[in-house]
Amino acid sequence: METIYNPKDVDTKSRALFEQLVAEFPPPYQVWRRVEDFGRREIAAVIDPLTKMGVTVTMRHGTLARPHLLNAAEIQKIRKHFKSHATKDLVLSSNLV
Repeated sequence: METIYNPKDVDTKSRALFEQLVAEFPPPYQVWRRVEDFGRREIAAVIDPLTKMGVTVTMRHGTLARPHLLNAAEIQKIRKHFKSHATKDLVLSSNLV
């Protein structure tokens, strides 16, 4: 299931990263939430609606979760991706613990 990010739909632990993405990538970018694998996997995505390009970050898979917000290098990597005119989405590796 994929939906536009709504704070009411996200638990407190994940909400901080979603809010970071909203703050770092204001409109026209869109922040989406994807839930897969019978609710066991949660993914955050930033989409550029003009180019249809996206960046995904795995937030949670099973009992493992991303332990921290995105760091400055990861934010910069996302910005570069959107400016690069890439033809594929960027998947940021997640250090789940």
